[in-house]
Amino acid sequence: MIKKETRNNLLETFEKQQRTFVYFYAPMCGTCLMARKFIEMVEQVEGEDFVYEFDLNFLKTEAYEWEVQSVPCLILFNGNKPEKKLYAFESVTKVFEWVKENNKTRQGEVQ
Repeated sequence: MIKKETRNNLLETFEKQQRTFVYFYAPMCGTCLMARKFIEMVEQVEGEDFVYEFDLNFLKTEAYEWEVQSVPCLILFNGNKPEKKLYAFESVTKVFEWVKENNKTRQGEVQ
């Protein structure tokens, strides 16, 4: 996963990429650690790091605007607008299928 250190780094990513996967977590969340491992496995299969991660504690205003209800949360953004959200990290298979289904539409990126 690609870690974003600051709010501005994350918002700049939205300007550079039309569609972006962002994983939001909280450091003391045990379920978040498990979800992170699932996402890392999916990235290994895909052969690239394409999910950005960010500690939601540093984006409280945006979390409210984006209607993030809990962590862990994986969001597909279209520009800076959330398009789809995944909260239930039940299995690696479920995460893989969700990402694969939504990764088809990840277009128009500027590297």
